[in-house]
Amino acid sequence: MNNIIEFPDYKALKEEVDQLRKNLADVVVQRDELKHIACKNIEAQYMLEIGTFEYKAYQTYCDYLRLRRKTELIQARKNRDELIILDEIEKQLDLEFKNYQKKLNEQLNKMNAALKRNQMRVLSQDDSKELKDLYRKIVKALHPDLHPKQARQMKELFINAVYAYENGNLDDMRVIYELIRQTDPDIPAKDSMQMLKKEKERLQTMIQDIEAQINTIKQTYPYILLKYLDSEVEKHKKLDEIAALQKSYEEAIKTQNERIAALVGDKKWEIL
Repeated sequence: MNNIIEFPDYKALKEEVDQLRKNLADVVVQRDELKHIACKNIEAQYMLEIGTFEYKAYQTYCDYLRLRRKTELIQARKNRDELIILDEIEKQLDLEFKNYQKKLNEQLNKMNAALKRNQMRVLSQDDSKELKDLYRKIVKALHPDLHPKQARQMKELFINAVYAYENGNLDDMRVIYELIRQTDPDIPAKDSMQMLKKEKERLQTMIQDIEAQINTIKQTYPYILLKYLDSEVEKHKKLDEIAALQKSYEEAIKTQNERIAALVGDKKWEIL
């Protein structure tokens, strides 16, 4: 008497929806692994192996631009027969080059983040597999796209799971999984055919959207830096390009310093 009789069409549709839910969980895990782990590891490794030289080259480039602008300001004052006060010129340069300094600071922050990530505890292969498996199960039980009507507490629990996954915190992931492993699916057996059809359409759309996000991640920074890490040829080619730029900026700085020395070395100009 208590057995539920499912019609063939209903049963087939429900199985299809269940499979879509599994597929959605899989692509969510794939996207999150790219976003929270792979991309951060790629960026950190790139910053440590190549980014240091890029930072130095950009810093030298900024120094050159500042000296060139300083030359222009000194020359302009001489053309107007004005007193050349170097402290005032330096203050003006500080204001004009704020954005360059901001970009340098951002690059330095990336370097510090890379160093910090490099010092993180590295999970063993077995622990990494367990972390990913637990996260996949938690995604199926808690992800908002799979469970749009879940309680706020469950949403917060999922956020904590994402944070644990991102930081490789296996202990926290185990605790979260223990809290949710009895969670029931959102779609009970009593749902109507119409509800299942709507759920099928929603899941298909979500899968397409997340697959598009995965493609976007693979085509943008920092994932695109992977080519310099996977190929020694590409890596050394990049380093050679940076070294050439560094040398050209250093030569340009030398030229600007010579011009400034010539400008301020003229005895008829009062320099403060």
